[in-house]
Amino acid sequence: MSMWKKNWVKVIFAVLIIWVIFVGYYYVQHRIMIWQYTINQEMDLKDVKVKIEEVILENNNGRFYKYNNELLLLRLKGRIITNKSLSNSDANVMRKNIDIEVIDEVGANHSSGGRCQYEDGSNIVSFEVRGNLFPIDRINNELTIIVKDKMNNFSDEIKVKPEYNKKTHRFFSRNLMGMFILSLASLCLGFGGVLLTGEKLIIQTLIERLIPISGVWIFFALIIKEDGWKFEMVIMIIAFILLIYLFTRGKSTVFNIDEENILLLLQEICVDKGIEFDTRTFSVKMSNGERKEIDINSTAMITEINFKRIQDKKLRSEIVNEIKLRLDGMEKKKFSYTGLFYMGMGVIWIWVIHKANIFG
Repeated sequence: MSMWKKNWVKVIFAVLIIWVIFVGYYYVQHRIMIWQYTINQEMDLKDVKVKIEEVILENNNGRFYKYNNELLLLRLKGRIITNKSLSNSDANVMRKNIDIEVIDEVGANHSSGGRCQYEDGSNIVSFEVRGNLFPIDRINNELTIIVKDKMNNFSDEIKVKPEYNKKTHRFFSRNLMGMFILSLASLCLGFGGVLLTGEKLIIQTLIERLIPISGVWIFFALIIKEDGWKFEMVIMIIAFILLIYLFTRGKSTVFNIDEENILLLLQEICVDKGIEFDTRTFSVKMSNGERKEIDINSTAMITEINFKRIQDKKLRSEIVNEIKLRLDGMEKKKFSYTGLFYMGMGVIWIWVIHKANIFG
């Protein structure tokens, strides 16, 4: 049998073709451009000091890498410094009391949002002021940064003429989330497409379970973490994969075949290998006389075979490999609802990429 006739080769080829097409499109069409200027100026208010550190402009002007080369995202970073340690409640009061605005030469305010970070007991509150409608034709404008202490009715301002340092990134270097979703979408489309042809495949149950479970992780990541993957999330994913492995060890999943045909296939393989197979108890008789059951569960032309009780890994591997060979010679199923399901999953993830503007 030639390599091309093997089912796993067809799956890998289909996935790679779809992945290359999508990645090629996004690589050519999308770049992240960043303009950065360091300020490092301090303003003394009555009770605190406000240090303005830097201003950044970039063409990612919204959630999930939404590119716009005419209206840029402005980010002003700095720190509020006090002479005493702050509790969480103190920091919250200060955050509401100190107001920071960025005004361009025509008087437009680019301070539509922001965020603060602080630790209980620290005397520093880090802040970031954001505005996502900064016109690129005003990139050389002088900026006025106004800091207001609303409690003491006091304000101060500085004017800066930024001389930006421009950098350009492709999305590969900034968007691991997007790359993961794109790879998952390509896998679903390629795998589903091969199943729709009626091909009968057998893969480790671990891999089959990880495809939909990966989708669940992406859902939570998109909702909880806007800034991409975090170390804690990666550790949780690795731990979860190990947990799934423990529950799926020794299991294989067969697509486009029902339980009856799997039983016939196992019986033929055992007869050819001189192994006694009991179709009533789904058990095989080992060389030492012991009987080991094989658990078989079938739903909608997806059959899960659990060889875990067969401790002889060599025999277990031989049976799985023999199933692979004999599946290639079986008649193709005319239509696969499972293939349609995976194709649907792939389309949904492509829709997520565009709807959430992950690459633009």
